[in-house]
Amino acid sequence: MNKSEPNWHQLSFLPELAEVIDGWLEEVEEALQSFPEKELVPFFEDSTVKQMFDVYGEQRKLLDVYDRQLKIWQESQCQLNQKQATEINRLQKQLVKLKTATDRILKLTERLQEYTIETVSRG
Repeated sequence: MNKSEPNWHQLSFLPELAEVIDGWLEEVEEALQSFPEKELVPFFEDSTVKQMFDVYGEQRKLLDVYDRQLKIWQESQCQLNQKQATEINRLQKQLVKLKTATDRILKLTERLQEYTIETVSRG
């Protein structure tokens, strides 16, 4: 399968990208707070855990694309004003947090596979 190159955006897309990154970080941090970490009980179905892997896995791939977009803007020949440069730096830090949180959710989801309703009932 031939993967196509993402469509890179003009710098005018920066506010929209900031909204996406900030929103995702907030959602992922909220999701992490609700994850059962200590005592795993059969609560989720196999299909739910698979869907969680799919969603967070795809999100994780997109974060790498967004990181590359920020680097393209930083390295481009266009002159960034101070506000734009500061926002790009802030978003790069947010992406680090978001990648870490998403990776944590993926690891916790992997643990949940052992405790799905179907797995426990087959037990």
